[in-house]
Amino acid sequence: MPSVVISAIAASHTYPLRSAVLRTGLPVSTCIFAGDDAATTYHYGAFVAQQLVGIVSIYRVDNEELIAQQADFSWQLRAMATHPQVRGRGVGKALVQHALAQHGSSAPLWCNARSHACGFYQKLGFAGIGASFEIPGVGPHLKMMFVEHSSGSAID
Repeated sequence: MPSVVISAIAASHTYPLRSAVLRTGLPVSTCIFAGDDAATTYHYGAFVAQQLVGIVSIYRVDNEELIAQQADFSWQLRAMATHPQVRGRGVGKALVQHALAQHGSSAPLWCNARSHACGFYQKLGFAGIGASFEIPGVGPHLKMMFVEHSSGSAID
């Protein structure tokens, strides 16, 4: 597979992949999230041969449950998706590592991981917090927080 290039993208550029992967069969309008256009929200796309094959969004969230004592806020990793044709080829890992490199040192980073994706996040240094829960119409999830660099670095 050619190399993966990650760059900032507009929120609207995430909607087709969000729709195809995360909200299959639902209207694209269900892929527009509160905060998508906030100045403190970041959207990244993974490109292979100039084709968008993966996305992730990072939202600044005042989450008292997760904020470390030394931080005023936390980052929520949300709407992580990769095109089915590139799964298992490192695109998702590259996106999460990019998010960690860009935002992981400034505040805690967490996500609501789909139950079937928890192993993926655990390999990248995330740990589950609390019990699993259901997001209506989407499925079972587990809140996870980045707790350690898997081999001493978030970008290995």
